[in-house]
Amino acid sequence: MFQLAPAPILTVLTEPFRLAVLVALAVTTLSGLLIIILARVRKVAEQVTPPRLATLRKVVYSVTAVAIAVSGFTGLSEGMISGWALWWHMAVAPLIISGILMVGLLGAERASLRSHAYCARNIMFWLTLSLSVVAIGSILLCMLPVFGSDDQATLYKLHKYSALFLLCAFVLHLCGCIPGKPEKESGIGKPDSESPHSESKPAERLSSNDYEISGS
Repeated sequence: MFQLAPAPILTVLTEPFRLAVLVALAVTTLSGLLIIILARVRKVAEQVTPPRLATLRKVVYSVTAVAIAVSGFTGLSEGMISGWALWWHMAVAPLIISGILMVGLLGAERASLRSHAYCARNIMFWLTLSLSVVAIGSILLCMLPVFGSDDQATLYKLHKYSALFLLCAFVLHLCGCIPGKPEKESGIGKPDSESPHSESKPAERLSSNDYEISGS
């Protein structure tokens, strides 16, 4: 009797972590598209940022996004990471730590939860910072010679799942940072002659008939 080998997709779905990866990617993709669409439809005034600070924020966000993407791609394995995957995973770790710190410093001021304008972006911002603490702290505790083998395995699993959710939260935060649809220019600030509501008054012209010339 011949036995049919399971399909690769079934093999992936039987592994809990890779199943979580597929579900997280699907939810993140749909949520990101929804955030982008809402940002393009809604007209919300964004806080004016100095050019140098805006450039620094773009550089920090770009480097952090690439580092998190490399770390997440090399960590998509059910067991322990080894070989070149482990080398790249550890190489980008300092970039992630420093990048998350810079993201927190540059974005904490405008990420107030009291503001209803960019609620999703602000929530994803604080969720990114919280998950980064869990992901980094769990792997650091796992390396210490304090816990046993079972506890280390639990901390390692906590690191993988929290890092996965960190990746999703940061992607959704980036989607919320995409500028929305700009507001149309109104007549405010225009000269009175260009304003649609301004009424131009004809200049009064004086003719010789309006004056009486006396010969006396």
